[in-house]
Amino acid sequence: MNRRIFIIMVGLLALLGTACSSDGEPGDGVGSVTEGDGSGDTAGDAGATSDDGGTGTPADPCETDNGGCGEASLWTCSVDALGDLQCADIDECQVNNGGCPDPEFWECINNKGAPPLCKDRDECATDNGGCGDPAVWHCTNFKNTTPHCEFNYNPD
Repeated sequence: MNRRIFIIMVGLLALLGTACSSDGEPGDGVGSVTEGDGSGDTAGDAGATSDDGGTGTPADPCETDNGGCGEASLWTCSVDALGDLQCADIDECQVNNGGCPDPEFWECINNKGAPPLCKDRDECATDNGGCGDPAVWHCTNFKNTTPHCEFNYNPD
């Protein structure tokens, strides 16, 4: 088991009052943790926390408080093949424009570890907003709607 995960698990169990008996010795195996021999393999260690009835398979650290990664709606928690905890930002903009209004008029910007930002799209910045030749037509951007095209012919 990854040493960092082991320490987190011991701390969590200590907070719950199940890590040790009142004399400071490892408990009866129910919810107790005993540190291994340093090899990193706790499968055979007596009293190892498990989710399979005591066979030594460690519980998924992501199941408790999202593994310490942060709010589960903003971060994913996983354990890699080496047993290391991995935290990754969720890009909320990938689903339903991140909750921003109509994507035709609003851009969703992922905000790492926080809710996304919604920014008005300036339709006039691309192809003069579809108004035509900028020498003849002036484009005015409006939030949440199509741009306004105004005849702007100035022969000077």
